[in-house]
Amino acid sequence: MEVKLRKILLRMSKMGIYVLILIQSVTMVLATESDAQRRSLSEITIDLGQQEASSLIDLVEVIESKSNFTFAYLERSLKKREIHLKQSYWHMDELLKEISIQARVSLRRVNESIAIINAESNDHLPDLIEKVDVQQTITGTVNDENGQPLPGATVLEKGTTNGTTTDISGKFQLSASEDAVLIVSFVGYETQEILVNNRSVIDIELNLDSEQLEEVVVVGYGKQDKRDLTGAVASVKEDDLKAFPITSAERGLQGRVAGVQVTSNSGQPGGGVTVRIRGVGTVNNNSPLYVIDGVPIFSNPQASNGSLRPGELQNPLSMINPNDIESIEILKDASATAIYGSRANNGVVMITTKKGKEGALKVNFESFWGINNMNAKYNQMEAKEWSQFSKSLLLNSGFTNDVLLPALDEIINDPNTTNYDWVGEAVRNGAVRNYQIDLSGGNKTSRYFISGNYYDEVGTVIKSGFERYSLRINTDHTISDKISIGNTLTISRTDQLLAPTGNNNGSIFLSLNRMTPVRPIYNETGGYAAGGDFQTNQHTIADLQSNKETLLTSRVLGSIYGEYKILPLLSFNTSWSVDQIYATQELFQPPYDVEGSAASKVNTIATLNTDNRQSFSWFGDNYFSFKPNINQKHSLAITAGISAQKTSNKNYQASVSSFINGNLPYLSAGINQGTVAGNEVRNALFSYFGRVNYSFQDKYLLTATLRRDGSSRFGKDNQFGAFPAISLGWRLSEEEFLQNSDLFSDLKLRTSWGKSGGQEIGDYTAYSILGTNYNYIFNDGHQVGGVAPLSLANPALQWEETIQTNIGIDAGFLDGRISLSGDYYIKNTTKLLLPILTPLEQGAVQTPFANQGEISNKGFELGLSTVNIDNKFRWLTEANFSSVKNEVISLSNNDAPRLTDVGNANFSSPTYITQIGDPIGRFLLYDAIGIFQTWDEIYNAPRQNTPVDVNGNPTLPQTNTTQQTSPGDIRFRDVDGNGVINTNDRVVVGNTIPDFTWGITNDFRYKGIGLSVFFMGVHGVNVYNGLRSSQERMTSVVANYSKDVLNAWTESNTDTDVPRAIQQDPNINNRASTRFLEDGSFVRLKNVRLSYDLPQEFISRIKVSFVQVYFSGVNLLTFTDYRGFDPELGNENQNAEVGNLDAGKYPVSKQFIGGIKIGF
Repeated sequence: MEVKLRKILLRMSKMGIYVLILIQSVTMVLATESDAQRRSLSEITIDLGQQEASSLIDLVEVIESKSNFTFAYLERSLKKREIHLKQSYWHMDELLKEISIQARVSLRRVNESIAIINAESNDHLPDLIEKVDVQQTITGTVNDENGQPLPGATVLEKGTTNGTTTDISGKFQLSASEDAVLIVSFVGYETQEILVNNRSVIDIELNLDSEQLEEVVVVGYGKQDKRDLTGAVASVKEDDLKAFPITSAERGLQGRVAGVQVTSNSGQPGGGVTVRIRGVGTVNNNSPLYVIDGVPIFSNPQASNGSLRPGELQNPLSMINPNDIESIEILKDASATAIYGSRANNGVVMITTKKGKEGALKVNFESFWGINNMNAKYNQMEAKEWSQFSKSLLLNSGFTNDVLLPALDEIINDPNTTNYDWVGEAVRNGAVRNYQIDLSGGNKTSRYFISGNYYDEVGTVIKSGFERYSLRINTDHTISDKISIGNTLTISRTDQLLAPTGNNNGSIFLSLNRMTPVRPIYNETGGYAAGGDFQTNQHTIADLQSNKETLLTSRVLGSIYGEYKILPLLSFNTSWSVDQIYATQELFQPPYDVEGSAASKVNTIATLNTDNRQSFSWFGDNYFSFKPNINQKHSLAITAGISAQKTSNKNYQASVSSFINGNLPYLSAGINQGTVAGNEVRNALFSYFGRVNYSFQDKYLLTATLRRDGSSRFGKDNQFGAFPAISLGWRLSEEEFLQNSDLFSDLKLRTSWGKSGGQEIGDYTAYSILGTNYNYIFNDGHQVGGVAPLSLANPALQWEETIQTNIGIDAGFLDGRISLSGDYYIKNTTKLLLPILTPLEQGAVQTPFANQGEISNKGFELGLSTVNIDNKFRWLTEANFSSVKNEVISLSNNDAPRLTDVGNANFSSPTYITQIGDPIGRFLLYDAIGIFQTWDEIYNAPRQNTPVDVNGNPTLPQTNTTQQTSPGDIRFRDVDGNGVINTNDRVVVGNTIPDFTWGITNDFRYKGIGLSVFFMGVHGVNVYNGLRSSQERMTSVVANYSKDVLNAWTESNTDTDVPRAIQQDPNINNRASTRFLEDGSFVRLKNVRLSYDLPQEFISRIKVSFVQVYFSGVNLLTFTDYRGFDPELGNENQNAEVGNLDAGKYPVSKQFIGGIKIGF
């Protein structure tokens, strides 16, 4: 298969190169337009071939293909007209007369345009008019319903192709006859016909048209009217994406699409997000496939950069400028995603960037500035609180003569005790600024969109930030009636400064919140101060300020495409794309001094670690589109083609230490060489695909899709897989019994079934891998390098398969003022790629994978759009709701539960369990059911840590509270009933997958004032508060604590849920238990945006087309019972079995933004 695949890809590559060279040559030759000399109709001849009987529309298309004429007509008025011709060779005037008589239409020629109009009555013959009009210049302005100009509106002389578009001020100029009728149109507005009536100045106001607001959505390898969709597809438009500043496209989806859950992995600038479409379908990566202008990109942070220390990975899509995006479509069900086959089991996100439109040059400039505040709650003890609590902790623990007690008393009794805020020293007010300029325009033959962007965000934690530079060039060219070409190109560079704030062991917030408030941060000379009596070598601020980790990434993503119309009904499309990424990540850790520390110089040897990654992918798509005209009742569209891609990822790492000069942090400047490593992995995919769209009477709809993929990632026995899908639609609103309904403006039922695949595993998982650095030592002591097997081959390894059934409804009420879309789905993923146990005798280091296991997701989605008020004051509402139930059906290794321990030395970390009958990745915890109040309760309860003799009697006196369970300790439930609390008593609790999510946006507009308010909510989800576990550990007097522990149990304070303060913690009160499992539900005021469009009479004086100023607040309010920093927790490692663990993640910021938009 590999040899055949290589040959096919080579042929496709050569063919693509030849096609591109040919198209480029034709472009250069045909770069200018020329007008043919006009002749009368009687002088023009045409050979139609065999056209004995055909529909009028088919005949018109043939005439257009064989002449320079363009016809203007209303398609619906000509659908049932049949023409019978007895000859093939015609003079044009005779042909048009024959058409006029048979079809009973009037024809009017103006220059090279011919208008077809129904005859006004049946008692006279239709007309054939050939006319050269007397022209006059007409000027005017086209405005919207609020009196604001509409740049790009079309003004067309009726019955001709003579027209123009309005400029950035909404103005137009057109030469037309004095009795002409002007057709004025703009997307989303009602088209108007204006009689010139010998006027030279005409101003027009257009009204919104709810019917025209029916969208055209992007689907795989084409576009489709939204009203004709039979699959589950959701759209997010440019206005929604730009409602508030975002660094990446996925963040604009949060809370706006039913069935799509978007959570922030980190508030670090440029940080990643977790996107899940319709639940969790695999234990592997659940990220969707992203398709940007037809180029498929799998958003996996691990694939683009590594992490040199525990921290946050960059989001690859943050390199794409969101301001360049025109729309995003989310393909959710199998009928919509099957066209992408093996990569689509987690859904598909289609991103379409802006294109140029015919018309005069438009220049738009936008800039915004703002500040970021950390949206977090601090609850740390201050100096006196900490000192008093630490003294009690020592005394409770039996340390009555501890050397620290006098120092604590001194602090307690000092009225001028200084409080040192370590967290406050590490955080700051961040800032954000953005500058965007774009140019667009063109003519009938060439159109362009060019944009440049600079984005800069300073994080709310020192040593964190994100910069992006991007350039986009999109062009389209019409070479001839048959050939069109175009390109998309984005070049971006990002520079990210990384603080160690990932949601794991390395989170700076874990250590910051443990630093004692009595320890100075700096000494009198400005150096780093020691801990004094409360000594510790750790100085978190010194670490944060001295160390520097950067990630510099450059990316080029571009494509060139072309279309050749072989026949009027048949076209060939080709597209070739590349995606090149260079990423360099460096961590420099210089030495620094901490005054008076046990080791005065911390990090005594400077170290530099580098990680360099290169990724190169090429993609080729070639497909045919066929749209035959069968008759008026049937509509058919067929797409069929082949696709190929190949990806190569290279990586090399190096480290050095002991620098001659600390100001030269380069590999060549290091004296001691550390590790050097590197590798390269490759993968390829070759595919066939096809899709059929069919409708009967515009009421009964069918879409059938089939894709066959071949992947290098799987075993030789299963490298190819087929992924079919079918969907049906019934538009009830077109049935006679509903056509005159006053209630329904649209009503459609949908159902679909299909299969998609998943291949997101390692590139060589199916193969046996040999590892290096396994050295052999012979008897003479001579060492020789060698290799050893790392993994076993599995030639039977194949795709994960997701089979999805969907039932949906789309409805419109009250002339489109209310639109509703609802879906219910069943989504089963089988053949999960899971590790299996093998005998140790086989010798492999890594566990091999096999196709075993199944996961089910069932859910309901609802989207609602309403026009509440529609006059000078306009009020629109967009709302969505979704719920999902996740269940594990089967697993590998005889359905044994999968346990995952999250080891963390800084807090009691939970164990996660994935088992049959439950959702994936639940918590396995001890169940804390209260606090022991008396010794009798302890002795009568299952034994926790009470030493007993052979007769079961306690061996320690009650006065010994430092070595045994005592009053004030947490009481845990004895699940197995054996009278002893141990690991078998852990319970499966909580849920990392929300029961339901929702979002609602209200847009208000009055004249030039706009107000948008966006709320979102997540409910029925739990969070394990690891940071709280760290803050309530109570085992050291050189660490700070949460103020909550001031309410610790004492004999005089028994009404509390905080256990006693005891340094030894003999009962292990701090173990991973339900004590730290909290409700993570929240409601968030995500965005409020207030805008004002300056009046036209004012801005016309300064020669601009529009000016808008706006103010926006992001993450303004959060309503939650969660006690931690932020209940919104993504999954930075994309591991579905480990989630919703708050280990001190970088909280999302509260932003206040002001900006301006100007059109020239």
